[in-house]
This record gives sequence, C-alpha cells and structure tokens, in this order.
Amino acid sequence: MKEKIADIWIRIELILVLISTSIILLSTLGTKTSSQYIIIIFIVFFIVLMAVIFNFLRHRGRKLMVVSRWLDIVTIPLILSGIWAIVVTFAMENKNTQWLVAIVSYVILFVMFLPIVKVDFGRVTNTIGRIIVAVILMESFLTTESVSFKSSSNFWFTVFNTGTISASICFILGMLIAREWGFDLNPNLEWLKSPNFSYLSLGILFVVQAWYIFWNAYGIDSDNLLTTIFGIELHKFTFSWPALLRPIEAGILEETFRYLLIISLIVGLKKFKFRLQLTVVISSLIFGAMHIGNVGEQKLNATIGQICFAAASGLIFGIIYLYTGKLWLSMITHFALDFLAFSQPGGLDPIVWNGSVGDWLNLSVSIIIPVVLATWMMTGRRKLVMEENIERLLARRN
Repeated sequence: MKEKIADIWIRIELILVLISTSIILLSTLGTKTSSQYIIIIFIVFFIVLMAVIFNFLRHRGRKLMVVSRWLDIVTIPLILSGIWAIVVTFAMENKNTQWLVAIVSYVILFVMFLPIVKVDFGRVTNTIGRIIVAVILMESFLTTESVSFKSSSNFWFTVFNTGTISASICFILGMLIAREWGFDLNPNLEWLKSPNFSYLSLGILFVVQAWYIFWNAYGIDSDNLLTTIFGIELHKFTFSWPALLRPIEAGILEETFRYLLIISLIVGLKKFKFRLQLTVVISSLIFGAMHIGNVGEQKLNATIGQICFAAASGLIFGIIYLYTGKLWLSMITHFALDFLAFSQPGGLDPIVWNGSVGDWLNLSVSIIIPVVLATWMMTGRRKLVMEENIERLLARRN
C-alpha cells in the first residue's frame, strides 16, 4: 500500500472512530449511565478528537508527526477493532447471510489495519515504542474474538468464536510490521548448522519441554514435593473443538506477539553484553503480564499464578525460537502445551487457586523447571548458537 493512499485511509478511519465515539457519548447523556462511565467515554472522545486534529497537522513538522502517529496508535486499532466486533456480531444475526458477512468482515478487518501498519506502526523506531505497538496489536485482535457466529456446525462456530481466523490475520500483519521495521517478511531463519549447534542439546530441550507439557496436564497437586514433580494421574482425554482451536489461536497470536517483542529487543539491546538473556527474560515477563486481562474471568490470585506460569513458559518458547530460528516450532510447542491442558476435565474452565500447599508446590515447579532449562540453554555453546541467530536476524534487516 502506497503511503499517500494509507494516509487517506488513516484519516477516513479516524473520522469513523470520531463519529462512533460521538454517537456513544451522546447516547449516554441524559440516561442512568454512571458518571464514571460517561467521563471515560468523554476522555476517549477527546483523545480521538485530538487525533483527528493532529492528523491534519502532521506534515507541518516532525514533532507534530510524532504526536499524530502516537494518537493514531492508541486510538484507531483498539477502538476500530471494538466497533468492528460489535457491527459484525449484529450483522451475523441473519443466518442466511452470516457466511457472506463473515468472509467480508474478515477481509475488512485485514484491510482496515493495513494503513496503520504502513503509516504508524511501521514508522516507530525506538524499542519501547515497538513493544507498545506489539501490545496494542495483540490487544486489538483479542477484542475481535468477541464476535458471535451462530452455526449448526460446532466446528465453524468454534473457528469464528475462538478468534482462530483473527489470529491468522494478526500473524500476517505482524510480519508486515516486521518488514516495515527492516526485517524479512518470513520470520523463519534458513537452516544453517553452526559448529556450536548440538542435536543433543536440542533433544534435551524438547524432551524436557515434552515432559513439562505432559506434567502440566497430568501432574498431581500434592503436599509432597516428590509427588508433585513425579506424580502422574491419567485423566480421561476429552477432545472438543474449543480445546483444539483455542490453542491454535494462542499459538499463532501469542507467538506472533513474542516474535515482535524479540526483534524489538534485539535491536534495542544490541550493544548490551547480555542482550540474549535480557531479550528472553524481558519478552517473557511482558508476555506473562499480558495475562492480567484474565482477572475478569477468574480471581486475582489465580490470575497472578497464571501470569507467573505464562512468564516461565515464555522463557522456553523464546529459547526454542532463538535456538532453532523457527517460529513455527515455538507455535507448535505453545499449541501442544495448551491443547493437552484444555483437553482434560475442566481444562477450559477458569483457573482456581485455593492457596494450599499443593497449589504453591505446583506453581513453584512450573516456574523452576523452565527457569533452570532456559538458564542452561543460555550458557556455553548453546548460547553461542542463539547469539549467531540473533546476528543473522539483525543482518536480515534492510
């Protein structure tokens, strides 16, 4: 998409967002809506109004351009994706046309993000800014998962309602953002065996990760540490489309997010001695923190535990990508972890935290194992392999 055309589309989208927020604001006035909610809507409306004004002034100076860009970034993706989800949900009420609506709406979702990828996301150059872009992109596409698709087919119902298609669109957009940042469109490095590469190390990495995936699904909550680590209880494996498609969505969406974090950090930390360790740890902590949004579905203490588990798991997903250079491997590993867990009785239910000794031991093991494995992988020749892959990623920048 040419930049001039993208500029025009950005302006149109901003005006649409302004009209939508105006309608929402006006509809709340004179009603029993809480004053706090009205204040929030007014603040959002004011920010969008500023975004429109600065958009018309953006070419009058570099500072105005930067302000306009960030106003676009914090308003258009989140608000427009929310509006998209609401409109599409209403449009899908008619079962006779919902297939056509579904196809057209996802094309629109992709197209409406293209200009902001070109004009705004792709022009962010600093590390913190790029991390914010990655967060906003992921949050925007999590919003699109709220679309309600009614179908007699449980498969297609689940495909649309789990956000699997949205995640695929997010992956494509993520690669386009990476290209705008100077990286290749393909996130996978060409296989090039380093003298430091070891199949034994790779085997240990995947064997431990396979055990971790199995343990996460079938491990026993016990007050005894050895039982917690080695105890296994084989539950009935229950296949369902949500148990399959939700992990696919998570594997694609969340590993796309991790990829954007990693390439942002390796550029920002390229002069640091411990850039590999910092990249893996920081990207994992951010990934874990993103799960704070689940606090609405489960209690805070359960969500904090999930954040710690996700951050620890993220260490291994990041290691797998940087050691092999293959993003699809971390996607598959992420999918496997979630799929086996979700296929257990109650696997799709919100997490429950009782604060028992068993809960604490289980959480501790789920953190310690990835931390130990990641620490081992980031030493010796294994570290050199990942450093070489980081250099290859940096070398592929335009």
